[in-house]
Amino acid sequence: MDRTPPRPPRGLARPLVRLLSSSADLVVRLSGGDPAGLRQEITAERMRALIAENTQLTADERALIGEVFAAGERPLREVLVPRTEVEFLDAALPLPAAARIAARSPHSRFPVCHRSHDEVIGFVHIRDLLVPDLPGAPDLPEPPARDVPVDMPVVDVPVADVPVNDVPMADARVADVQVADVRVGDLVRPVKFLPSTKRVLPVLSEMRREGCHLAIVMDEYGGVAGIVTLEDLVEELIGDIRDEYDVQDAQARRLHGGVVEVDGLLNLDDFAAETGIRLPAGPYETVAGHIMAVLRRVPAEGDSVEAGGRRLAVARMDGRRVARVRVMPRVAPQAATAPPGTPPATPRAVPGDAATGSPAGRATGPAPSRATGGGASGTT
Repeated sequence: MDRTPPRPPRGLARPLVRLLSSSADLVVRLSGGDPAGLRQEITAERMRALIAENTQLTADERALIGEVFAAGERPLREVLVPRTEVEFLDAALPLPAAARIAARSPHSRFPVCHRSHDEVIGFVHIRDLLVPDLPGAPDLPEPPARDVPVDMPVVDVPVADVPVNDVPMADARVADVQVADVRVGDLVRPVKFLPSTKRVLPVLSEMRREGCHLAIVMDEYGGVAGIVTLEDLVEELIGDIRDEYDVQDAQARRLHGGVVEVDGLLNLDDFAAETGIRLPAGPYETVAGHIMAVLRRVPAEGDSVEAGGRRLAVARMDGRRVARVRVMPRVAPQAATAPPGTPPATPRAVPGDAATGSPAGRATGPAPSRATGGGASGTT
């Protein structure tokens, strides 16, 4: 029996709450205070000042709070995986072919497009491809119960030791359905679309609230600019989250002689954090975009530009994309090679290179030896 006393209706309590609130405001005014003072919103600048004055925060806590502030101001176009690095699946692709592609990929979700990468109709999860839930397929009956002796040892077989041919893909559940006739478009799930100008922090809250792990980022022309995942947005706050399926090619590697090799798709903020060089703002979001803007052409391996007193050299190209960039100390010319009193020689322009004098940096020609570096790829 419930002995909880009945609660008064909310309608009867509201007038009493208003009366008490008004009385408290009157007392504050009579004492010379502002009753609305404590209800004023704290600006971001004031919040930063309060954090700077707080001596109880650790360095990691300050860094995390700083990343939250930065994420609140950073648009999606600065953190997305560009469409050139995304593995799309065509809606007309047969299921067995799509399953083979997914099995070789480190990703778990794949955008599905119709004829063009700008016509994304949804996405599929790797489970949809390996164990599809097809319409018209009967459910598998429960396996018969077997009597297992109590003293029978339990043997754990690692999944990696099971041959691929022993893993049934859509076996008895598709008795009347030919797997080869199923297309990726038949298994598509709805996907979220976001503008590239939307800020990271609101998107993170929105995707968490909706249980969304993948979103398509659109540019101002209605085309697909790339994708963002929930993991990517969380990493903007706390740093990289690596697992056994992540691509091992690091965004930045320290080499000998003070050389730092970075991914060409590294955004300007991450590039500054890795190298200490703050590249000027421009019509680009990555270090590769900066090099292309200075050269005013598609770069080639060995091309280099100067920035922050150092040389940014293109170490490797992936087609027409700058895959790896090496940040090297600028080598000073040998002053002892010319007799005393000889005026400095005018630098000779390299044919086919960009004109110097750009505010973003000075372009130089291909280096005598071509550097090589590891490849880079995006995540889905």
